[in-house]
Amino acid sequence: MTKDYFSGLFLPPDPARPVPVYCQLAESLAHFIGANGVPAGVRLPGVEELAASAKVSVGTMEKALQSLIADGVCSRRPKRGTFVGAAPPPGHKRRVAGLMSLPPLSDGAPIHARILAGIHAAAGEMGVELTSVNAGDPAIAQFASDPAVEWLGVLLIYWFHRSDVEAALAKDPRTRYVFVNYDFGSATTASERLGAVLNDDFAGGFELGMALRRRGHRHIAVLSNELDDCNYLNRIAGLEAVGKIFHDPAWQVTVRSIPAAETTLPQEEVGRRLARAALRETPAPTAIVALNDLMAFGAAEVAASRVEVAGYDHVMPELSRLGRFSTVEIDFFRIGYLALKLIAGAFPAASRIIRVAPRLLTQWQSPGAEHEL
Repeated sequence: MTKDYFSGLFLPPDPARPVPVYCQLAESLAHFIGANGVPAGVRLPGVEELAASAKVSVGTMEKALQSLIADGVCSRRPKRGTFVGAAPPPGHKRRVAGLMSLPPLSDGAPIHARILAGIHAAAGEMGVELTSVNAGDPAIAQFASDPAVEWLGVLLIYWFHRSDVEAALAKDPRTRYVFVNYDFGSATTASERLGAVLNDDFAGGFELGMALRRRGHRHIAVLSNELDDCNYLNRIAGLEAVGKIFHDPAWQVTVRSIPAAETTLPQEEVGRRLARAALRETPAPTAIVALNDLMAFGAAEVAASRVEVAGYDHVMPELSRLGRFSTVEIDFFRIGYLALKLIAGAFPAASRIIRVAPRLLTQWQSPGAEHEL
């Protein structure tokens, strides 16, 4: 996972300085590690890669690394490379956790970038090494059986079919798995070796529903592109609970979803189409809630002049700002942070499911009026 920390590294020495090149390189590396908060246990890029980056020989770069090792800034692990921090004491076990995603993790995806940032922050605090693994990866069994490794388990950071997880559990009974962000309903608690850190989508839906009710709304159109997504279903359940809590027969939550043939459409277009359909209802809704901000952005384009629009997730803050709709912000960083803490044993053994409270961000306006931001 070195690219997360060393992608911005710039090492070329200054030939005009009356300081040996290897000393300049060691100084630059030490400063980079400190200035960027690179935690102990993170592996540096290979000596060849560092040498190419600095445009020096491998021998000169190796001399710089040896200087850092002598100063305790870094340490060398046979056959594994150079790592930030002093060498661990004899008998010390490496703490290792796996990251699994289908498709592979992409730091360019806003949700994954924030989740990964939280995971790496917690890993640095707890001295945990992170490694990417795949479903059925033999490395999982190797880590689990390695006497020099404290194998913590695998963080699942994407949508997995229940059969995939069941197969993984059966293949290696020594490994624990933690779902990160994505709720799988009953599958989330199907085994003692499964845990989860999730957004409290029910609470987010409920808080949004309460805010809409306080503003006099009773007929809410909900726009969804997935009817079997547990995260979305929990958001809908939270909205519906508002009417149940107040025994309010006028509270009406109507869910609209896109036909299966149109699920490949861009989310913004899904929002537009579903919003237009909702406005043709009799009676028409007084508020529209889209279950993600991309759909809300599209819905706001066609409906904000007639009804209040709200979204959910706040993955891209510019959407709610430009579309001028309220939304529920999910704390993806904290979800990732707590997921690593959970798998590393920072919580009591009974704590298998953790739900992180979201935050309502309101930009209410009267339909057709200008927003006050």
